[in-house]
Amino acid sequence: MNELKLAALVFAAVLNGMKTVYGVEIYKEKEEPFWKVWNCRWLYVCGAVSLGVFALIYYLGKGQMYYLRYADLLYTYLLLAAVDLKARIVPDRILFLLLTGQLLMAGAEGLTVLTAGLLGGLIFGVVVLLIAATSSEKMGMGDGKLLAVTAIAAGWSYTLCILCIAMGLFLICGIWRILFRHSSMKAEMPFVPFLFFGTVIYFIWF
Repeated sequence: MNELKLAALVFAAVLNGMKTVYGVEIYKEKEEPFWKVWNCRWLYVCGAVSLGVFALIYYLGKGQMYYLRYADLLYTYLLLAAVDLKARIVPDRILFLLLTGQLLMAGAEGLTVLTAGLLGGLIFGVVVLLIAATSSEKMGMGDGKLLAVTAIAAGWSYTLCILCIAMGLFLICGIWRILFRHSSMKAEMPFVPFLFFGTVIYFIWF
């Protein structure tokens, strides 16, 4: 492992620990100021566990940061799905930490990997945010920001694929709720859990 990849792995583990602490706090409806997270012993526990898991994934993936980036993305989607189900929000802090970690790991593989899909991701992200801002809350801004961050980090084509899968699952679930649970067509459902399952299906399928 070269020094750049080692540094990216360590920083990504710390960021993952911060994501976990923030996610658990918001899930418990107890969000602390940014600076207080460094006084939380769980940050260091989660960071150490993340470092061990990331090192294992890096080893099993034969030094390919792709697998590490995907694992980080998948875990963050799982964390955000739980938060969205409980609090109906997609926290900006976690999105910022996700994007930072993803860019660090991409940059550790080289400038070509970092910039390969950056322009397309930025354009896709802007389009998604415009749709979210003008859709009369049919798409939440939190969902739009998550998709924008994912597009910048993982590319627009990947993001479009998981979005299509998630929308299909969302439609199926909505029809099931209407037919069997007599739910209203206007009943709201958090969308991030569907994006999480879309990410899982994408990984299994492709």
